[in-house]
Amino acid sequence: MGILCIIEQMFTQKNALIGDPATHEGHTSNYDADDASLAEERILQNVILDQFSSHPENALLMGVCEDGLPLFLDLKDPSPGAILLVGDNSFGNQRHLRTILYSACKLNNPTNVNVHMISPQPEMHGDLLRKPHFLQTYKPYDEASWILIEEICNLVEHRQNGMPVHPIQFLVIDDLAMLIQDFTANQLEDFKWLLKASAKTHIWVIATLTSTNIRQAFFPIIKHFGTQVFGRVYSPSTAAKLTGSSFLDITELIPGVESVIRTGEEQFKLYIPQAQKPGLEKVLYGGLK
Repeated sequence: MGILCIIEQMFTQKNALIGDPATHEGHTSNYDADDASLAEERILQNVILDQFSSHPENALLMGVCEDGLPLFLDLKDPSPGAILLVGDNSFGNQRHLRTILYSACKLNNPTNVNVHMISPQPEMHGDLLRKPHFLQTYKPYDEASWILIEEICNLVEHRQNGMPVHPIQFLVIDDLAMLIQDFTANQLEDFKWLLKASAKTHIWVIATLTSTNIRQAFFPIIKHFGTQVFGRVYSPSTAAKLTGSSFLDITELIPGVESVIRTGEEQFKLYIPQAQKPGLEKVLYGGLK
C-alpha cells in the first residue's frame, strides 16, 4: 500500500495514548509561526525518536492512528501517488504539512531526500526552510515557480527513461489554488501528468488547498491526487464534492488536530501531532501524552 500503521513488533512501546482532542481546540490559534515550528519539532522528536526504538527507512510520518500507532508513508512505494491536504483552515493545513516535512527531514539524510517548495508565505514555515534538505523556495506568482515545475517534469521523464531514481525529491506546494489559478490549458495538462507520473520515479508532489478557495475547475485536478487528507470542511456540499461519499463526514473535524486520510480503497482518521507553546506545561496536543 505504501501507507501503513506500523505494527507492534517493530517497537518497544506499543501505543502513544489517544486522549480527547476536543479539549485542546481553543489553544491552536495562539501560536505564531516560530512557536509552531519549534513545537512541531519537539513533538516529532517525542513521537519518533524517544518512544520508538526503530522506524522505517525512506519514510515520513503522516500522523497518528486512533489506536496510537504512527502512520508512515513509504517513500519507495509509489502506490499512494501525489498527496493533497485540504480543509477550510489554511493554518491547520500548514500545521499538518510542517509535521510531515519535519518528519521527512528527521527520518532521512539530505543526501537521500531533497525538498523544493512553492509557497506564498515561506516565512510561515520558520526554520524548516533552513534545513539542508530544502534546496529552493519560490512564491506561486513568480515565473520561477513554473520553471521549477517544468524542471521536475523533465526529471520525471529522465527517470522514466532510465536515469537513477535517487535522491527522493519532494515538490511541495503550499496553497495550490494560488498556483494553478492562472495556469494555461497546457500548463494544467502538464501538471495533471506530473501528479499521475511523479511518484513512480520517487518524486513526490504534496500540496495544500484551502477548501473555501476551490473552484469547480479545480476538481479535475484534485482527482489526480492519489492520497487525499481531509481536514475540517464545514460546507456539506463542498465536503460531498471532495469526498464523493455521504459516509465520510469531514464537517466536524477539529482543524489542525484531526484529519481523515483516504488512499486507494482505504480511509481512516488521523491525529496530527502537535504540542503546546514552548515553555508552558509539556502536555502534547492531538491526543498524545
